[in-house]
Amino acid sequence: MFSALVWRQRVVKFIDGLHSLSSLQIISADSALLEEGWNLFRNRLDKEWSLTDCTSMVIMERNEIKLAFSSDHHFEQAGFVKLL
Repeated sequence: MFSALVWRQRVVKFIDGLHSLSSLQIISADSALLEEGWNLFRNRLDKEWSLTDCTSMVIMERNEIKLAFSSDHHFEQAGFVKLL
């Protein structure tokens, strides 16, 4: 959706603004994180969670984050509070 040409300029401006925030932590996906995300994905065959959802959930669990800045109900299914 956000890769559509109509949104690209706004998205780039928004993400560039996020990068300038000192309170923002950017987490790189290393092999251990991807493996944990994959394990969650593989072990929850009863859910329609994407691999991206699962990897995000692993990051949130690791960092004790309970609030998801998302409208995706999958985060509620996993026990997080979605904010959108």
